[in-house]
Amino acid sequence: ALEELHPERNACGGPAWIAQMLEECFVHVPEAVIFPPCDAAMEAKLSQLIDRWDFYAPSLSREEALNVILHIFNRYNLLEELEVPSAPFEYFILAVEANYHANPYHNFHHAIDVLQCCYYVLNSSMMLRRMLKPIDMFALFVSAISHDLSHPSFNNQFMVESDSLVSWLYNDKSALENMHASILFAIMRHPRYNFT
Repeated sequence: ALEELHPERNACGGPAWIAQMLEECFVHVPEAVIFPPCDAAMEAKLSQLIDRWDFYAPSLSREEALNVILHIFNRYNLLEELEVPSAPFEYFILAVEANYHANPYHNFHHAIDVLQCCYYVLNSSMMLRRMLKPIDMFALFVSAISHDLSHPSFNNQFMVESDSLVSWLYNDKSALENMHASILFAIMRHPRYNFT
């Protein structure tokens, strides 16, 4: 068991302490917030947009931006094939959106641009599509939309030189990248956003 391999990890606190830490490290989506519906006109527009190299996420409305994510995942039937329930996955997308800041660059639209670029490259290469299993594609797409979660709009060097808590927490080693990954895993562990 994990406790036997790493007893010191459990010395910090029990499950309640860990649960509290996970709850406080990301912004939650209010339960009243629902995923915006996608009508036929929007579906047709997004279907054409995602296959274009000149795709530009900041030109999309919030509803289009959220639905283009689902559209990309559904292009390869990933949710259906991997039996991912739609409600927690939609809440997961809303949580990802809520945990991006309104930065000039490292923002939610940037994450969607990266997602679409991954999709575009994958869609353009038969060899890549043959190499990657559905679970690999799914992991690639989740990583793409989550790769800059909670980015403060400063680089790692600035975080180190300003003696930031994030830099201190990760021992000045890839602090932002570690933070992005930690926030993603914390979101995914929460029951409302856990689509696994």
